[in-house]
Amino acid sequence: MLQLIARPHRNGGYSSWRTPARPGKGETTFDLVDGNDQLVLSLGTLQTGMVDQQLAEFWGRVIYRLRRYGMTADYRRGLAEQLMRAGVPLPETADWPGASRPGWADVAAELVGLIPGQR
Repeated sequence: MLQLIARPHRNGGYSSWRTPARPGKGETTFDLVDGNDQLVLSLGTLQTGMVDQQLAEFWGRVIYRLRRYGMTADYRRGLAEQLMRAGVPLPETADWPGASRPGWADVAAELVGLIPGQR
C-alpha cells in the first residue's frame, strides 16, 4: 500500500493562498512512499505563487508519472482526491505550454476530467 507524503521545504512549505507567508517562495514536495517510508515515486514540487498554467503543468506531470508507473485510472483519481485534500489546488484550465506535445493529449484529457465544470 502506497501512502502520499507532503514534505514542506522552504519558507514553511506551499501556501494555499498563493502568497508567501514569509519572504521567498514556499515549497512542498509530494511523494509516494511504501510501508517502510521508502520513496517509491516523486510526484513533484508545488511552489507558492504559481499561476494557473504552472498548476496545470504540475497536475499534468503528476498524472503522467502515475500513468508511467502503471497506476490504474481509479487509483490515479483517488490519489488526485488525496492531493486536493492535502491542499493542492486544481487549475482553472488544463492548458500549459507543452500540453500539445505528442503523448500528452491523454494526460491533458484526464486533467480536464478532474477540473470541476470542465467534464
